[in-house]
Amino acid sequence: MKYVDKASSLFQYQKKSTPPTASQQVASNSNQAPARQVQSVSNNSNDDVTFDDSNNKTQVKISGAGFFKKLTPKKKGVWVVDINKGSDSDSESINEVLTNIEADDVIQIRPGKYKENLVINKNATLIGDKKSDVIIEGDKRNTMSLKNVKVLIKNLTLSSSFNDSYGNVLDAEKSDLLIDGVAFLGAGLKSDIYALSLRNMQSFKIINSFFKGFNRALVVNSNRQDNFLEITDTTFDSNDISIYSN
Repeated sequence: MKYVDKASSLFQYQKKSTPPTASQQVASNSNQAPARQVQSVSNNSNDDVTFDDSNNKTQVKISGAGFFKKLTPKKKGVWVVDINKGSDSDSESINEVLTNIEADDVIQIRPGKYKENLVINKNATLIGDKKSDVIIEGDKRNTMSLKNVKVLIKNLTLSSSFNDSYGNVLDAEKSDLLIDGVAFLGAGLKSDIYALSLRNMQSFKIINSFFKGFNRALVVNSNRQDNFLEITDTTFDSNDISIYSN
């Protein structure tokens, strides 16, 4: 993805570079137009970005991962994500909501396949309408990552289409994590894509869940000797190793 200013070609941000923020000041020199302030950003697709400063006013349309507009939920503390744009939806994107939530907010996810990689950095609850109908599928190293948070994940399916090197469907570190009614599906993935990796967790409990098709379903890395990990009514099917502990 390349970011291009049609008016003066000042912007040449390559995909691997740090993308411009909403308050970024554009550099100028004697041969270029005066510096301008980017006013707003939005995230709609992976298309190229166009900056248009016609009539000396900066109009901005930004697309691609990392840019999300400011949202307010219809109901305080409760967000609805619906890829099918239902009438009660606050957003079509889980990531967009995650960038706007307050600590301990609830995210309700309507049926659909969400091709997103999620990073959770605030205490939150993610609840799908139905495990078999709400699918989150990442295409990068970790479908879902969380660290130093308290999170509940319930009634959804997690999978990955990332198949190049080591990765996890869910990667959790130094957190309190409760998983209830979640299916981890890994059929067809390479052996070094694991379902769930836990590192130095504060607490972990999983109930009524399902792991299928992984080389290692649950990988635990911890020096703790107490019973911080609890597994109840959970099925491990067609995995080479169900639980692996370092």
